[in-house]
Parts: sequence; C-alpha cells; structure tokens
Amino acid sequence: MAVPFPRALAGRLAGDMFSSLSVPDYRRIYFGNMAFQFNSWMQQLTFGWLLLTIGNSPFWLGMNGFVSGLAMIVMGPIGGAIADSWERRRAMLLTQMTAVGVNASVALLYWLGWLDIWHLLLAATAMSVSYTLNMPARQALMGEIVPKPLLHNAVALHTASMNLSRILGPSVAGVLLALIGPLWVMLVNLVANTWTVSQLLSVRHRPTREPKPFRPHVADLLQGFRFCWGTRPLFDAMAVIGLSNLFGLSFIQLLPSFARDSLGTGPEGLGVLTASMGGGALAGSLVLARLRTIPHRGRVLRVAALLSGLLVLALGGTSTVPSAAPVLALVGASSSIVTAIGIQTVQQYVPDELSGRVFGVYMMTMALMPLGSLPAGALADRIGTAPAIAIWGALGSVVIGALLVAQIASERRTEAPAPAPVPTPQP
Repeated sequence: MAVPFPRALAGRLAGDMFSSLSVPDYRRIYFGNMAFQFNSWMQQLTFGWLLLTIGNSPFWLGMNGFVSGLAMIVMGPIGGAIADSWERRRAMLLTQMTAVGVNASVALLYWLGWLDIWHLLLAATAMSVSYTLNMPARQALMGEIVPKPLLHNAVALHTASMNLSRILGPSVAGVLLALIGPLWVMLVNLVANTWTVSQLLSVRHRPTREPKPFRPHVADLLQGFRFCWGTRPLFDAMAVIGLSNLFGLSFIQLLPSFARDSLGTGPEGLGVLTASMGGGALAGSLVLARLRTIPHRGRVLRVAALLSGLLVLALGGTSTVPSAAPVLALVGASSSIVTAIGIQTVQQYVPDELSGRVFGVYMMTMALMPLGSLPAGALADRIGTAPAIAIWGALGSVVIGALLVAQIASERRTEAPAPAPVPTPQP
C-alpha cells in the first residue's frame, strides 16, 4: 500500500526526531513535564507582572530572581542527593504537589485582596525549591528509562518541550492577563500541575536498585562536586554554562519592566517577547534533536554561550517590540543549544549512581541565572532597564570571551606533544 505523499514527506523530514517517544514511560514523563514547564513560564510572567504592578520598580523583579536563585544554590546538592537515594518518581510527585499548593495559595491571596510583595517572594522561593528538587530526579529518571542509543534524542526532545512551553505559556498568560486578569492565569496553572501529577502516577517503571534512606552527610553531598572537578570536559562545560546563565539569561527576570518601561507595551506585548524567545529556543532544540551527534560539541557550546552575551547587548539597544522580538528569538536559540549540550555532557560522563548529585551541581549553575538578576535589577532601577540590559550583556561578552580564551589555551598546552629527549653523548 502506498504511503500518502504528505505523510511520507513528513516522515523523511522528521527522520528519527521523535524516536525516544516510542518508550511509553518516557512519553508520560515528557508530556507531564511539558505541562509543568508550561505552568512555570505562565507563573513566571504572571508573578513578574504582579510584582511590577505592586512594587512599581525593576528592583523587585531582580529581588524575585535573587531569592529564587539562592534557593536553587542551597537546595541543588540536597536535591541531587535525594534523587540518588529515594525512588525518583516519588521525589518528583512530592515536588509537584508542592507546586500545586503554592499556586493555590497565591491565587487565594489574590482573590481575597491580601496579596503583597513578600507573598510573591516567598512563593518564588518555594517554587524554586520545588523545581530544584524536581530537576535532578527527572533527569536521572530519564537516564534510567530511556535506552542509551535514544538518550541523545530524549535530551534534545526534552529541551524542545521546555522551549515549546516557553512559547505557549507566556503567550497564553499575556492574553489572559490582558483580557481577564491574573486570577485565571493562576487557575490554569493549577490545571497544568494536576495534569503533571496524573502523568507521573501512570509511570510504570520501578527502579532495580533498592532505595536507601537519605542522610545528608557532607561527604555524600560533596561527591557530585568532586566528580565534576575530576572530569575535565564536564568541569569546562559547567563553567561555560554557569557564566552563560549569569550574564546571558539573567535579564529574563527584567522582561516585565523592559516591556512596560522601555518598549511601552502591556502584558500582551510581554507575552509576545517571551514567546519569541521560546520560539527561537524551540527551533534550536529541534535542530539538535534532528542530529544524531554534534561534532565538536565543546566548541559549539562555547560559541553559543558567547553569542548569548552579544545578543543581550544588542537587545538593550532595541526600542520596539518588533525589533526586540527577533533578537530574543536568537537569544532563545543560543540558550537552548547551551542547555541541551550541557545536559548531554552530564548524561555522557556521569554514572547512574551519581547522576542525581551531579545534576544537583548542574542546578547550581542554573541558579546563577536568577541570581544575576539582582545586580541587573538594581542597575535598572538607577539607569533604566534597557541600558542595564545592554551593560550586562557587554560585561558578559567580555567575561565569557576571557573564559573561552583561557580554556582553549589550556587545551592546546595539554595537547602539545612532549619535547623529544636529548640524546646522551657517547663517550
């Protein structure tokens, strides 16, 4: 029987792009996580807009990012150790139920008219703790479930789903904020979290290893750091990812102020900006999913990180939504490459029994993104959001460029052949 032309063409174009979704349990985790990420981006845009409305200063946006990043720094190693001790699916369920409780509490406070800045900062801290405990367990569980030949594809698709949520979440949130207000956005968040819980409950995989009690000994928590320090390619990748998050992505917390105060738009314009970044990130991650391997992976990671800083510098010079949206799309594409290669590097070098703790270290590099929003927000409060973003991007380009030069020089010294021995004169 002949295959219809459109279906055959789609099959040739997609190739093995969705091959890992043939694993049933991974498919459940994948779609459940997509709903979780959808909720997270809606919540970030909504909480940011509420903070800007209540506090009327970009400083509070920076403070919101700072408390989130601080929670991730503190909880990263603990979350990794929990992922290596408990059953990972149950650890994810616990964090998802926490997210449901936080969203319901904020929605209730807003409905009663009691919501204040400190409530939103406390909610951001709790959600960051939840996400930091969830991410190492999710990544480690993915490594358990997906066969090794499909793991590269699973990581790339996982990144693509996160970036698709970055398009849909802010777009829906921006429209709902403009039309019917924040309460409905938070109610949609509750629905998304409930869907994630249902998908996790349907996962049939059970670990072959016996779960062990979690005892937070310092030596156990530090094991992930020791492994990263002793594995040079992993350490180099972590350094690049950390600086890229600190300088290339910390401006995300300031987008509500950038939209309102620099571009003169409302929540619908903010949704367009955030969705543009998500669209570029989705395109970048789908290209990576289409590739079986990434040649010169370390070099691609470095170029993408440097490009992120330069694009943030360019973003600070834009003055309208149509001019800012394409720049944000390119920022999204470069950031998705950094994220996907970072996760693939961890999956490649880390054994299963350490994967949770190493992903806990990886979460600390991710925490540098919201941590950087505090100095960026303080600077924006003094000189304006757009100039602050431009200065932060310029500084990031210089720092990331210096790191890349140092890494390349170190690699060349390591690869240089040893000098030939000088022959001993014969008597």
